Amino acid sequence: MGEIDRVSKYSLVPSQIRFGSRFAAAYSVSRLINVIALIFLTVFFLTPAFVYESYAVIGLSSPDEARYGLWLPHVHIIDVALFVVSFSVCIYYSAHKVRFRLINGIMLFLVIGASSMLLQATNNFGPEYFDGILYLWRYAALTVVVAFVFRCQPLLAIYVLVMSMMILVLVSLGSVLLFEYEGVLSGRINMLGMGPNVSSDFALYTLAICIYYHKNNKLPVVVLFAVFVLCLMYIPMTGSRRALIGLVLLAFYWRVAILAYSVLLLLLAAVVFSIFGYDVFVLTENAVSVFRLINTISEISSNNFSDGRVVMYANTIAVIGQYPLGIGLSDWAIQTQLGLYGTGSHTHNFALQWYLKFGPLAVFPIAFLVGGLVGLYRRGFTIPVVIILVNILTGYGFWNAKYFVVILFVFFAVYSMPRLKFRSPSKDPI
Repeated sequence: MGEIDRVSKYSLVPSQIRFGSRFAAAYSVSRLINVIALIFLTVFFLTPAFVYESYAVIGLSSPDEARYGLWLPHVHIIDVALFVVSFSVCIYYSAHKVRFRLINGIMLFLVIGASSMLLQATNNFGPEYFDGILYLWRYAALTVVVAFVFRCQPLLAIYVLVMSMMILVLVSLGSVLLFEYEGVLSGRINMLGMGPNVSSDFALYTLAICIYYHKNNKLPVVVLFAVFVLCLMYIPMTGSRRALIGLVLLAFYWRVAILAYSVLLLLLAAVVFSIFGYDVFVLTENAVSVFRLINTISEISSNNFSDGRVVMYANTIAVIGQYPLGIGLSDWAIQTQLGLYGTGSHTHNFALQWYLKFGPLAVFPIAFLVGGLVGLYRRGFTIPVVIILVNILTGYGFWNAKYFVVILFVFFAVYSMPRLKFRSPSKDPI
């Protein structure tokens, strides 16, 4: 009898068995969706801009004033894949009644975006300025996808980012060495689908995530060291002065000595490769960031410093004077109006750009972003937060979808630090 009682005590009742079966099924489905989402993100990172142009599903005509081809004005195959993946995630959440806290933020941004579209129409910008609508949808869908992969398997998501960044950097450096690629914007090299400033920020933020995970014993030092060395080779060639300073700051965030070790390793590797006939030292001739930074320091010391951002900010204030409630959702419309004052670009400041996009409602996304950065700082992501803040106050990378995704990775990587094993998204909400 006692043996039977012990068996009965620890046996599962039918309701528990059914629950376990449903949970196992949900676990398998979520794992499958997670794998598909990670594959999508890898392809998304590595796809060059010309592919978006060549394989457009729906070709759309951009305004003549639109300057940047990297703004991807067409509906392309990646958009179709993004729709399928994000829709699958939403169906999974709905079917399993998963609490998804981010939905409130996404809905708020969609409402703000709708009001910005109305503002754009009020300011007589026609349907050809459709880029804001297209990017609003992309960014909402990308947020859903990135949130899902970090909810399931954060560390694997980090490795996808690291692998993609390494491939992108090696492709760029290989293009310089093997094909004498001269880059864009006066010799400044870039990654596939990104401009020089955005690509340098992409590499820098990836390194910051790696350092943070290593400091918390979640990432091997060999991975971090490889990322750091690649950044040390790549960022000086992008022409970004702030990224070069950020790289030095991240060396202090990790270990001061690692910068010297990395330089010595690079010099040793360059000598070895040169012995075998590979002129690796040609890379130093393309260190545009170093030359620009030295020139800037020289100008400041001689009280002769001038920067194009000063003119851009003055022109932006003039545009705000003309449109005190903002222009509307389209970055192309904003670019058009800045072009009338001689600045055919964005505002180089996220707060100014968002005010022109969203009007007074810009206070909500600005507060959301600043609040998120404060949260990162409190979790020990200190120096990287300062770097990000400087970057978004002196530049504007949100026009590029890959930049937006790497920012999402920064936030989710830090906030998802404790979860390392695969977990079903139904277990706890984000």
